Amino acid sequence: MDDMTVFLFDENVTPFAHPYEQELVRHIPAEFQKGNKWTDAANAIFFSGSKVSNWKWKTKNEKERSHQFKCFRVLLSSWNLKHEQKQALCGWALSEMLTSPPQ
Repeated sequence: MDDMTVFLFDENVTPFAHPYEQELVRHIPAEFQKGNKWTDAANAIFFSGSKVSNWKWKTKNEKERSHQFKCFRVLLSSWNLKHEQKQALCGWALSEMLTSPPQ
């Protein structure tokens, strides 16, 4: 598995669990481990929330957007991850979902 990105939005994600979260943590790309504009946005969402209606999505497919958001929300609220892991994973997910970091 060279590209773990497909597992960020796995179809088996439930409202309370992401089946690949630990595997994804081991494959976080370096640019998200150090912190960047995407991880900063994920951290801001964790603490303050965000108006999702203002997000600029890469996909126009509403069903895909909804699923991606569900996966993002599950990772952001996971009890099995350290905060730094959530920040990195969710920054990575945001970069795959959106054309620019949310404000």
